[in-house]
Amino acid sequence: MTRTSRLACALALSALGGAGACSSSSTSQDGSTDAGVCMRVDPTCPATVPSYATTIHPILVSTCATCHYPDSPYAESSLVTYEDVNLAYGAALGQVSACLMPPRGQMQLTDEQRTALLDWLACGAPEN
Repeated sequence: MTRTSRLACALALSALGGAGACSSSSTSQDGSTDAGVCMRVDPTCPATVPSYATTIHPILVSTCATCHYPDSPYAESSLVTYEDVNLAYGAALGQVSACLMPPRGQMQLTDEQRTALLDWLACGAPEN
């Protein structure tokens, strides 16, 4: 499956979740409940692509890799290295845009983290 078809598939999966897939409130990084932190979006690649090295990797390490690591009993895919993320980027785009990841009850992405991650994923997850 090509990167373009994986992206189309991920966006279709997120569309199937519909707006109802998102909770009306989420737990933010500081533990407070903040309505609208996870709003369903159909991301598009922005003119300025977030950097994997300086922006995306730290987000993945602090929020995703706590469950998504090699041989994890909690998650099927590892998101520790760029190669891991590159293999799973279509699924990650669909899961994050449909507000299914991080799962309810877990520390949620901030608006800035979520936007950066979705923008980067929508650009095809470049190694930049």
